[in-house]
Amino acid sequence: MSSDKMEEDFSALVNEQIPKHKQLAKEGKLEAALENLLVLEKQTRQGRDTPSTSKVLVTIVELCYEAKNIKLMLDYIKLLTKRRGQLEQSIKAMVKKAMEYLDHFEYDDKM
Repeated sequence: MSSDKMEEDFSALVNEQIPKHKQLAKEGKLEAALENLLVLEKQTRQGRDTPSTSKVLVTIVELCYEAKNIKLMLDYIKLLTKRRGQLEQSIKAMVKKAMEYLDHFEYDDKM
């Protein structure tokens, strides 16, 4: 197995699924949306599809931001960066998106 080559293209699936999960989150089912996105993330990561994995990770961060839940966002960032075989470019895309949001949150000393 080549370490950097895409083994499978999930772009069509990701482009179909992300809007569904965003809608689910808007309907107040954030946890379900995030859990579904984790399943999609696993598929794309194992297929070494960096662009699709990046889209999924960025979407997770966006949904946490839209819910105004920085703790949840940080928890997911921590979880996703520790996943075995996580794609470096995907992590960079997720962290870059999260950094855009940091100034928009009020911080709690307990974090």
